[in-house]
Amino acid sequence: RGQRPEGFKNLPEALTRAMRMSLSLKYSGERRVELRMGPERIRNFETIWKDGSNRRIEYDDQSSFKGQIIVEKGKKRFQFFPDRNEIHVSGGSRDEALHRLMESVRMAVREKWTIAAHDSEAIAGIKTQKISMTKANGQVAQNLWIDPKSGLILKRELFDSVGTVQGFYEFTKVNLRPSIRSQDFEIRVPGAKVLTPSDLAMKLMNQHGFLKLFLASGEGRELDSARVIGDGQALILHYSTPSGILSFIQSKGQPNKRLLERARRDGESIFSWERGKNSFILIGHQSEAELRALSLKTQER
Repeated sequence: RGQRPEGFKNLPEALTRAMRMSLSLKYSGERRVELRMGPERIRNFETIWKDGSNRRIEYDDQSSFKGQIIVEKGKKRFQFFPDRNEIHVSGGSRDEALHRLMESVRMAVREKWTIAAHDSEAIAGIKTQKISMTKANGQVAQNLWIDPKSGLILKRELFDSVGTVQGFYEFTKVNLRPSIRSQDFEIRVPGAKVLTPSDLAMKLMNQHGFLKLFLASGEGRELDSARVIGDGQALILHYSTPSGILSFIQSKGQPNKRLLERARRDGESIFSWERGKNSFILIGHQSEAELRALSLKTQER
């Protein structure tokens, strides 16, 4: 059994079960995923195996992430890139996925959106309940199709501020009683280069001409992942902290307004500053004063 989510009352039972059971579900399946990132749409076709805190995802030949394999085991995430023969190690993302879902529900409750449940169609052969979160102006912000028995979210749609689908996923096959072995959550590739989050950050900084600037370690803060977006114009370092994920963004030129707007929608605090021709942004669930203090603890390598 999962833990009951704190701070939520009078929600549809299917939604409560989805949050409660998220980290303890066991299943295998296939799903299609689409996410809009700037002018691009990332499309993937995934095969998934999940057993509690462990998960494996494989991407087929039609996917944007063709041939890649992701394994999340405990609090670590391993991503294999066959074209580079590299394994990137980072912090596990499943807790953050649940955190994002719960934050979206908190926002809906806080802003008094309508959260409604309706019996809906079967997805991957499983009868679902559809949960809709609708803003006060009548615009739908999110739809979830949930198996009310297991709590598995079989389909999810997210909309932007003008009602366009920002991202979605939908299962096409599901097995709630799969045969899963411990070896399924291992990646062993002879000769593959293993890159830690710090290794990857340094590689990206050298490759794209960013300052080698990091947040000071300590206080439960640990670098989880690093990635470049916007055709090499911005570098994002994600740190795990006791307050949740903290994002440290280095941008060439002025701060990315889209990132700032998205952070405000997520209810996160923001602190930004400039150094030379680069702009820096801290985004997290800490207070703005705490983010300001952290900005003074950056270290160059």
